[in-house]
Amino acid sequence: MKKVISLLLILGMLAGMAAVFSSCGKAKDPVGGGAQISVYLGPEITDLDPQGNQTSDTALSVIRLLFEPLFTVEPDGDLVLAGAKKYKINKSEGKVTIDLRETYWSDGSTLVRASDYVFAWKKLIRADSDNPAATLLFDVKNALKIKQGNERLDNLGVVAVDNDTLEITFEEGFTAYDTFLRNLANVALSPLNEKMVNNRESFWGKTVTTISSNGPFRLTVLDYLEGTFRLDRNRAYHRASDSTAALDAYVIPAALKTIWNVDATIENDEYLANLIDGLAQNTVFYVGEIPQSLREAKKGSAVITDTLSTYTYLFNCANPLFDDAAVRRALSDALDREEIARIAVYGKPATGLIPKTVSEGKKANAWTATTPLSTTATSAAAGSGSFTLTYHDDTISQAIAEYAKGRWESLGYVVTLEPVTSEYKTIDSVTGAPAAASDDNAIAVYEDVIQEKFETGDYDVLAIDYQMYSTNAMAVLSTFTSEMNGSGMDAAAIVQDIPVVDDLGNPVLDESGNPTFRAPTLDDLTANTNQPSYTLRGNRMNYVSAAFDEKMAAAYAEKDVAARSALLHEAEQILLADMPVIPLLFNQRAYLSNSEISGLSVDRYGFVSFTSCKQKNFQKYFEVVTKATAAEPAEGDDED
Repeated sequence: MKKVISLLLILGMLAGMAAVFSSCGKAKDPVGGGAQISVYLGPEITDLDPQGNQTSDTALSVIRLLFEPLFTVEPDGDLVLAGAKKYKINKSEGKVTIDLRETYWSDGSTLVRASDYVFAWKKLIRADSDNPAATLLFDVKNALKIKQGNERLDNLGVVAVDNDTLEITFEEGFTAYDTFLRNLANVALSPLNEKMVNNRESFWGKTVTTISSNGPFRLTVLDYLEGTFRLDRNRAYHRASDSTAALDAYVIPAALKTIWNVDATIENDEYLANLIDGLAQNTVFYVGEIPQSLREAKKGSAVITDTLSTYTYLFNCANPLFDDAAVRRALSDALDREEIARIAVYGKPATGLIPKTVSEGKKANAWTATTPLSTTATSAAAGSGSFTLTYHDDTISQAIAEYAKGRWESLGYVVTLEPVTSEYKTIDSVTGAPAAASDDNAIAVYEDVIQEKFETGDYDVLAIDYQMYSTNAMAVLSTFTSEMNGSGMDAAAIVQDIPVVDDLGNPVLDESGNPTFRAPTLDDLTANTNQPSYTLRGNRMNYVSAAFDEKMAAAYAEKDVAARSALLHEAEQILLADMPVIPLLFNQRAYLSNSEISGLSVDRYGFVSFTSCKQKNFQKYFEVVTKATAAEPAEGDDED
């Protein structure tokens, strides 16, 4: 009876969702004819900045609907043009020239320019920027030097030749062009609209009014309190200014509509189960998250694909307990990855950090650890000490955490479980500063606690979807190094003002004849000028290994693809012996859809594309919506 009542409640919510979305979209910005498909893409998204999330596959899959990098990579490893129209490799000059496809930002009128890519990439490579995705660009001329404070940002080997042409220059001797181009399929290397990002770096990806995107969809509704989320077709996506093609020539659906569970009386797994029941009722057409209770039963009907991430427990090696590699190995050895895979249902026992979706040199779907991890528990040394395991508060993460806690406590450790959810707060929509909910400019946002802990190191053991970043193992392995991890330089480490000098380098004195000083600037970081007292940030695990750093430096210096791949395998072997992280599952994405929609596709990252999604007889669903909102016609209907 309880399930029937809950189902009726949710079906009512979905009907209400259709009314809400229909009434709030048309007056502001019509999207033209086409299906408005009710879907469940996943739980609440806290930040849609493509450079802002490295811990959640679900968040990144939604971000990919809004932002488009230069390329995509197909499941078989093939490189496909996306934002790029064509490219040319000039091996003699060590350059790649990329001509851009004509496309526009989501405002419909502003051209996406080559300079937008330059701005986005420099934002990643900037010496004060802390982002592991920067490792994707380290083969670009001067990128690593800039990140380490040894070169000016303006000398990055990426330039906008004109509005439509991007030129990339590589380090001397570089030859792995095909491998690098696949790096450019990561959504973190999408262009950014400088006008929207500047002065809003901390929150521009969190509100409808500040998000500007270049992908097939644009954000039109994001209401955390009501639980409503809507993506409309980006009408200017891949559309030339003189195009006369129909609106659905490049993006078929007019809109994707989601409603999140905001009813505290309904457990999220129950909500998801009832959404899945709604597939048969045609009240929802796609469900991108399957609850644990239904995963085994839905194996045959779900679309399941491998991804470019590994569900992983990270050790904070700054914790004295985890400074000892023997302790980390023992905690890893105690876990049975096959049992964890049985808990998750979708996912494969991890035999290393890097899944087979990462390429082996030029061969797709081929990476295998030289010395694979055991997928079953092995004899583990007893120990003592206490620590906290932090993870996202969902049923599967909870079940895995409870299993790990039991295994670790059997060795003698005391383990506290800390499930966390995103935290709600209000900010000023102009400044991003905290604001009272009653303020005129106040807007509701969510802060991703897992991402924040990953960035700040505020954890003992942290569960995340560890991203591979690319089909190239160089990117992910670099994130474990001491100085090539993408974290850049710590401005806070500059504790001493800088002497002021004249053009000849002589000290500038005050009226009393004493030297004068100034506060350090960003230029001091990016150029390493007159400022020896800076600190390179460590990696997110605070892991330090001279042997690993040396191997990765050798891999970076090696330009031959096969020789570099061999060095990367040796580096992974060192990493797995030291175990600063515990790889648990090679992640898989699973979704359910009904027969009313078709045309979905999945890329190498496991991200689902709705660009070509078709819905049968979509007009009849407009009729349902129109009846619910008689005051005004639904999107795509003709007005009388």
